[in-house]
Amino acid sequence: MSTLTVGEFIELSDLLNITEEDISGRSRNEEVAIAREVYWYCLNLRGLGYRRISRLTGRRKQTISSGIRTIKNLIETNHPLVEPYKNVIEIFVSTANQLNPII
Repeated sequence: MSTLTVGEFIELSDLLNITEEDISGRSRNEEVAIAREVYWYCLNLRGLGYRRISRLTGRRKQTISSGIRTIKNLIETNHPLVEPYKNVIEIFVSTANQLNPII
């Protein structure tokens, strides 16, 4: 499993334009909720499991699982809600793989 540095966490939240409060918060605002779920999705792509993401963000494991599943479905169906985040996901994953290749 690849580990994330503090800098990578900050980079990801900056790219998503989401604050620490938004990540661990309970806002149901669509823009914040989608960004939060994309954040979880990116962490999961880097090898963090639902339980670990849950501990990092203060959310239940089932919530993390549901959010990641939602983002996967939105990406697969090319839903307009995730369009602004596709580049962020690609940038984060490719940058992370260059820094810490997952073998």
